[in-house]
Amino acid sequence: MERQDSSLTPDELAAIRTKFYSQYGRPYMMTCLRDMLYVDSGDKNVVMQPYRIINSLMDRQDFGSAIVEDLLIDINRALYKNCVSQGVTVTSANINQLKLLTSVTAKELIKAANHLLGTFEPGLLWDWLSDQLKGKHDNDSESNKEENNKLFVPSTAPDFEEILSLTDFLLEIVSFEYSASVQSTFLPQVLQSICKYLARTSRR
Repeated sequence: MERQDSSLTPDELAAIRTKFYSQYGRPYMMTCLRDMLYVDSGDKNVVMQPYRIINSLMDRQDFGSAIVEDLLIDINRALYKNCVSQGVTVTSANINQLKLLTSVTAKELIKAANHLLGTFEPGLLWDWLSDQLKGKHDNDSESNKEENNKLFVPSTAPDFEEILSLTDFLLEIVSFEYSASVQSTFLPQVLQSICKYLARTSRR
């Protein structure tokens, strides 16, 4: 019996592969990467492995966009958790004070974080933080993931206290050397979102 796909054009075959990956491959891959981020280990190589894998995938369009959409909260949460477990506090996390840290794992984590976050669009991370406060992220991700990623269960959205902790931490570890627009545009937007959130809650 002749195979039906022999009559398909390359574009049609590519569309079928993309759809199959989106429905089946992507959810499992994102779940595996997320599980790796939260592995509790004293082995530096085990801690660093998911960040290295994610870094290597970011330049691929099919994987990079999925990582940003599905794993951004987990990357930030796991980074915060791992750094804290290595004795990194907000006061010691400043990129200019890395040489003062005694933990090699902590130094490499912060360097890996800057390399990974540097692959994102300049304002993506800070826009995402602002959206958490505006309530956009939950509504958008709810419909998108229900339709495209039924096999992937997204992590719960951060509450206000966690957003503040993550923002404080990221402000200390992220290098802004090559991101003037972040300092002049996106960070003020985060501050504005925080102020608006506080104003709304104070009126309740």
